[in-house]
Amino acid sequence: KHLISLFLILILIATSCQSGASNDPDTNQSQTTQSVETVIHSELDPDIQEQIFLTQDQPMPSDEDLPRIEYGENLEAYEVTWYEYFDTVSTVMAFVNDQAEFESLVNYLEQRLAKWHQILNNFEAYENITNIYNLNETNGEWVKLDSELIELLIFSKDMYEKTNGQVNIAIGAVTDLWHLEREKALENSYFQGELPDQDKLEELGKHAEIENLEIDKEQQRARITNPNTKIDLGAVAKGYVSQVLKEELIKKGYSHVLMNFGGNIVTIGEKPDGEAWRLGIRQINIDSTENEIQFAEILEINNLSLITSGDYERYYNVGENSYHHILDPETLFPSTLYTQVSIVSENAAWGDTLSTALFNVSIEEGEEILKNFPNTSAYWITKDNQNIKSSNFDSLLN
Repeated sequence: KHLISLFLILILIATSCQSGASNDPDTNQSQTTQSVETVIHSELDPDIQEQIFLTQDQPMPSDEDLPRIEYGENLEAYEVTWYEYFDTVSTVMAFVNDQAEFESLVNYLEQRLAKWHQILNNFEAYENITNIYNLNETNGEWVKLDSELIELLIFSKDMYEKTNGQVNIAIGAVTDLWHLEREKALENSYFQGELPDQDKLEELGKHAEIENLEIDKEQQRARITNPNTKIDLGAVAKGYVSQVLKEELIKKGYSHVLMNFGGNIVTIGEKPDGEAWRLGIRQINIDSTENEIQFAEILEINNLSLITSGDYERYYNVGENSYHHILDPETLFPSTLYTQVSIVSENAAWGDTLSTALFNVSIEEGEEILKNFPNTSAYWITKDNQNIKSSNFDSLLN
């Protein structure tokens, strides 16, 4: 059973990894937005956290497993942090009536995260479960998949169309090649490595065709028709899962919750006193001391998500140049237009997708792509330290 202890904290910061030191493989996370709050919160004892393993023989927890909340007058804020899901840090802060109510929420969310973590893993297979890794290894055969994973694959193909191909989950063989070189580099203290072989990159890029992924929704199955095509859901998965969880909590009456899954910050409702959540877009590429935190913008939002991608996340060095994890699908190399892109949206799945898509295109093309996504805006920080808002950025927040 989880033990929960209360303590007072003056500032809750969901912070990103810093350039350089942040590239340690144990601490390198995609957390780039900041939550600035004064709250009382709790934390699960990290010494007794247990990994929950779910298989297809064990039913996925449904929203029936989470009691509906009825808010009283005196609410307290509790917080839990997990480190084992999606290769990142996940934090949930909720205002609820008491500790028992929060424990119920934590148990539900942990089971949901554990299941999603396994079915989305494209590097590892699990006993009695069929996940993305298995789909990538099937050599053209149809694979029965969890219904939620089928929906995510359908969503991802739709995002390919709506982002003009800038988010392509069929680029997995290319991302695997970059991942391999990055992991080699992280084995040394200077994060120095080598570039992937150019000929191999170009050859794998020829097979990164979204049409090679076929989905049979009626039969709940999918297949990859080209053995050289691999699926990688990294550009969409965390945002999609956080949006699913948000909708499930809303159905159960929750309206005072902030969730942060590796920099994908999602708010449900407002704080109990009626105040908005205050979230910051951190200014990374400015001259500042190591301990000084500065923000490009402080936002007050309710029921919106704030998701940021940056070139200082998951990178390694080749000589004097750094190579991050956000790949341009045309060049097959990391994009060089921006330092970071933040998306504010009513839908976290859109936000996660767009923080990658808009990293690879001009401001003008980014504005055009945004037209496909209602109640969604963007904030770019360029390589030369210019901060640029999409035309609808301020209006969305007012």
